[in-house]
Amino acid sequence: MPTPKTPKPAKPRRKRSENLDLQRMRRFYDAMLRCSRASRNGQARATLGTEVPALLDLRGGDILVVSRATAAIDLLSSGAPRRKPDAQTASTPSLLAVQLGLASGIALRAREERRRALVVVFAEVADRNSWRDALALASERKLPLLFFLFARGSGLDTLLADANAAGVASMIVDAADSVAVYRVCQEAQLRARMGDGPAFIIGHLASRGARPDPLASLREFLTDHKYPVDEWHAASSRRAARRKPSGKTKRKKRRTKSASASSPFQIITIRR
Repeated sequence: MPTPKTPKPAKPRRKRSENLDLQRMRRFYDAMLRCSRASRNGQARATLGTEVPALLDLRGGDILVVSRATAAIDLLSSGAPRRKPDAQTASTPSLLAVQLGLASGIALRAREERRRALVVVFAEVADRNSWRDALALASERKLPLLFFLFARGSGLDTLLADANAAGVASMIVDAADSVAVYRVCQEAQLRARMGDGPAFIIGHLASRGARPDPLASLREFLTDHKYPVDEWHAASSRRAARRKPSGKTKRKKRRTKSASASSPFQIITIRR
């Protein structure tokens, strides 16, 4: 009588994260896909993994303070990227100080008015003095502020140490890892809205020669965790094809959409 074969143990199926439910992740993927299509160069795509998850759950009354508006920011705020994106300008410590000061003032007023509004800052300068002052004030007043610094290279541990010393929740994440950023943002936004104070998040950028693809990384995560990402991608592509008119109709619809679009959050751009 033949000896029965011992069945091989089945590989454990990876489960979906509790806070990343099906509907939420589909909305997340759709936003990443649209923003990736609107971002035409590698440099713009490199920050998508932070921009999209940081802005996806903002509400009416929330404010984003930036030194440069990207195609993804425009798309998430108004539903359509601008035809001509902002020119790349060099940020400076003085410009950062103005940006952080304005954001702190807005957040202070929101707190005094007992509004559960968030103020989000996207910055690109790692000036220690400006950050130390802003973090100390935000922590002392428990302001509803989320600070995001896009930076590369070494020396960022000093800023994290300053934030920790000031009592600000702080962390450094891969700027292209959208799922990690999304998890961090969910907790940070909830804490800030409930009056528990600010967060300081450093989105660490890859080296200048690298070209990370946050959308590809998100697809890999979704596939690995058994989300129907291929179905979502196909449905999004069909919707995009239906929305793409031509000629005069295209111009007419674009004007109508621009006039009627309602922004879920307000953008304040600090310029030199």
